[in-house]
Amino acid sequence: MDNCKKRTNREMKPLRCLQVNLQHKRAATSNLVQMINENQLDLAFVQEPYIIRNNLAGIPKLLRTYVSGNGRKRSALLVNNKDIDVLITQLSDEDCIVVEISYGNFKFYGISSYFDIREDIEINSRKIEHILNYSKGQGLLIAADSNARSKTWYDKITNQRGKALEDFLTIYNLHIVNHRTEPTLETTRGSSYVDLTIVNNQLLRHVTDWTCGIQESCSDHRILTFNLGMVRQDKPINNTNYAGLRYVIKNEDYRMFETILASNMKTTFNCENNKEGL
Repeated sequence: MDNCKKRTNREMKPLRCLQVNLQHKRAATSNLVQMINENQLDLAFVQEPYIIRNNLAGIPKLLRTYVSGNGRKRSALLVNNKDIDVLITQLSDEDCIVVEISYGNFKFYGISSYFDIREDIEINSRKIEHILNYSKGQGLLIAADSNARSKTWYDKITNQRGKALEDFLTIYNLHIVNHRTEPTLETTRGSSYVDLTIVNNQLLRHVTDWTCGIQESCSDHRILTFNLGMVRQDKPINNTNYAGLRYVIKNEDYRMFETILASNMKTTFNCENNKEGL
């Protein structure tokens, strides 16, 4: 039996991950490959990769690449660790790569996704909803260029797309890992926080050391990095780093929040009370 198959979770090092939108730039791609090699990164969740004739370009063969569809690719996954097994799913398309990742006994679903600003964000929400149903409660990580702005993830404004995404994340108990940092996107026309790292409850305590902009990207989007690993068995469930369920509560959203909360409690506890009686 191969030695790597004998490793236990305790012996497996955390996965070193990266997330970036390359804006289809060759220079940004070369910079990314260099960074992966120099820093021995394991996974790269890429949006708008460099392509030629609808095919991924500028990536050496030593890196395993995962894309989908025959059209213009706007999402990809790069793997730089022979101990990682990857199975791409039928839910993948040019804008959304959905893979099942196995690393020792650690398994989760990883998604690299690009939300087209010209499309209704509801299209992307439905995709994620299908992925949630498909993953059946397994760990889930979504690395997305959301093209959505919200004060919830530290932007200066909340636009219509951001409001819709807020509501979706609230309903499905998904968590934004981003910390308060410099903007993830900065151009001559302005800046925003559109690049998001999103996880479900199962992965919330597995993501550590999230950063933004430490390394040069050669793109208008900054590079996001984080570690993804196993939680120690002796780590208490009430550890202060555990954020629990994250609800978006604002004055203008309270009625919707109240309705969603009442519905969830009714489903969970088989309760027939209306929201006034809860």
